[in-house]
Amino acid sequence: MHLAKLAESITVPMARASILWLIGEYSDRVPKIAPDVLRKMAKNFINEEDIVKLQILNLAAKLCITNSKQTKLLCQYVFNLAKYDQNYDIRDRARFLRQLILPSDKAGALSKHVKKIFLATKPAPVLQSQYKDRDQFQLSTLSHIINAKAQGYQELPEWPGDQPDPSVRNVQAAMPWADEEKPVQSRRSKKESA
Repeated sequence: MHLAKLAESITVPMARASILWLIGEYSDRVPKIAPDVLRKMAKNFINEEDIVKLQILNLAAKLCITNSKQTKLLCQYVFNLAKYDQNYDIRDRARFLRQLILPSDKAGALSKHVKKIFLATKPAPVLQSQYKDRDQFQLSTLSHIINAKAQGYQELPEWPGDQPDPSVRNVQAAMPWADEEKPVQSRRSKKESA
């Protein structure tokens, strides 16, 4: 409900699209709010970014499936707007969804399974690094990428048990401009004396 209230004020297209996806995915939990969000998004459909338009189409399709009495006309309105959009992806998606959700006389074979297609439960994403078992090799080396010891690979030395002498880090750097100034000054002094 809180995200639905923020849908109008957020201006970042990816964030708006994410909010619309969430509302469409969980529209059964907010049955009174979701149609109102679709109504507000339909009013500004032509000014939205492409990614937001695609999510508006998805939201309209899901709401038309779950709450056809209240949202069928609004869904047709959104599909009509998308039918003439400049982006061909949006036009194609609108035509596809129209035939799938609002079939004409000849209902396609997929129209019978529209609820299974759009409202299927989706598994939670598994967040696991592709380099999970490769921590024995140094990061960004060929061995790390292929997960095998490559020819010439040198293993990292172990961390020292005792702290090294801190005086090793104190290095007196030679100043390159100091060496160049001395000969220039001596040349000037010779010319001045001559």
